[in-house]
Amino acid sequence: MYRKKTQITVVDLVLMALILAAMTYIVYRLTVKLNYKWNWPAIPRYLVYYSTEHRGWMSGILLQGLYTTVRLSVWATLIAALLGLVTGIMRATGGLFSRMIARTY
Repeated sequence: MYRKKTQITVVDLVLMALILAAMTYIVYRLTVKLNYKWNWPAIPRYLVYYSTEHRGWMSGILLQGLYTTVRLSVWATLIAALLGLVTGIMRATGGLFSRMIARTY
């Protein structure tokens, strides 16, 4: 099988130069102009911490947020699938009222 050679045109070079310039500008703004230094050693205590009250490891606010996000996503997917199924069935029925309700939705 013969592969056709791709030609790099002037437009391709200009686009690559613009993308490189944009990435350089973003890195410059994040490192020099933003003047914010991340405190990475503080992150683990927001993931898990040892509770003397419960005498064990507890999930931090970041893990609780992750759990809430995943739980919300699962419930939203289930509700959307159920609503889509009901709407699809209503669109396929013979009754005018149910078809119009489903179509309006």
